Amino acid sequence: MGKTVVERCYSIIMEMSNTMAKRHYGIKKEMSKTMVERCHGIMREISKAMAERHYGGKQE
Repeated sequence: MGKTVVERCYSIIMEMSNTMAKRHYGIKKEMSKTMVERCHGIMREISKAMAERHYGGKQE
C-alpha cells in the first residue's frame, strides 16, 4: 500500500479529531493523546486489512 493512502487517512483522522476537540473544548486545539492513539490504532488496523486484501496476507 502506498504511503500516500496512509498519510491521507491520517490527515483526515487528525482533521476529525481537531474538529471534535474544538466542539468539546471550545477554542482549545489540544486533544487527549488517548483519542489520537486510538484513532491511529484503528487506522493501522484498517490499512493492515487493506494490505492483506491486496497482497494476500503479506505484511510490510
